[in-house]
Amino acid sequence: MVVYFGLLVWVLFFSGVAQFARNKENRKGLENFSIFMVIVGMVYVYTIRWGVGTDFYTYKENYELIGPRTFEFSKTLSKEWLFNIMVWGIYQIRPNDFVFYNMIMGIITYAITVKSLQKSTDKIFLALMFYMLIYYTYAFNGTRQMLAVVILFMGKNLLDEKKYVPYFILALIAWKIHSTAIMVLPFFFLGKMKYDDKRLIFIEISVAIVSLFVVALWDNVLDILEMLGFEKLAEDYEDITGSHGAKFIRLLVKIPVVAVAIWRYPTLAKNDTDGKLNYYLNMSMFAIVFTIAGLKIVNLARFSDYFGIYQCLLIPKLFRSMERKDDQIILNACMIVGYILMWIVLLQVDSNLLPFRLKDGQIFN
Repeated sequence: MVVYFGLLVWVLFFSGVAQFARNKENRKGLENFSIFMVIVGMVYVYTIRWGVGTDFYTYKENYELIGPRTFEFSKTLSKEWLFNIMVWGIYQIRPNDFVFYNMIMGIITYAITVKSLQKSTDKIFLALMFYMLIYYTYAFNGTRQMLAVVILFMGKNLLDEKKYVPYFILALIAWKIHSTAIMVLPFFFLGKMKYDDKRLIFIEISVAIVSLFVVALWDNVLDILEMLGFEKLAEDYEDITGSHGAKFIRLLVKIPVVAVAIWRYPTLAKNDTDGKLNYYLNMSMFAIVFTIAGLKIVNLARFSDYFGIYQCLLIPKLFRSMERKDDQIILNACMIVGYILMWIVLLQVDSNLLPFRLKDGQIFN
């Protein structure tokens, strides 16, 4: 926890400076410098880790397999060829340097995420704080998927502006990095519906209920995926019936944010200056739905990652409904304590929050 808390303090300090600069005139340079320092801290911790995340050594093996081969080999290894080309290209720059590979992946992931958050809210401090508390370590265990997540997250403004062609280009890029991106794409359009639309509620309930029965029908689902040309996706999730569920606490910490947003929706809507409240609320609802599905099948919980990141934009909006400063402080404190408790509870059992270790074997508990 020493490294995680150390980085948290780093991010809080520089995001606080960024917020200060945002609130002042002619301080754009200071804001951008502070955001740059946030990215530096995130990338550094991501780069120096060793063996943190159950997929760490799988990615290392993939890097050692693809890197020395030809460019043509990297394209034909799987349908998710764009990620393999990225791996091959990084290897050509600095062969046999997996730390350098992690640094490049970290730069892409966190630079896109942090800059997207900066552009999407005037409460940059709150957005970055809760990103650190909720999603920062997800890339430790799912490098490829988190790249797809942040690419779609980066494209949210294109969807808002109805620039569908460039948005679908980004979606195709994300798809060729991780196959799940194409499967969750319809929900980004469904998110435009009113949060209390009965049709949307029906879809959300249906997804949660169907997940309870999908194990018994999973062989049929795999057959359909293979028939549609998603052989790699079917192979990746072939053992889904043997998977354990996601940790219940991950669902528990998502519910209060959405509950408060629905409870205070009339007040929040009055102060919704950018018109994004409904969309962020729907995205957060989808995160809950797929986390519920993940309680039965852990792989389905991965779908929630595409939507859960929007909580980092929904949470700052909650503070607009709090007229008294004391109420904002209490809400902020309760959320921080809740997420830190989640860290502590998950530390020994969650692959994203394994004790931090360096290449030389040194461990920071």
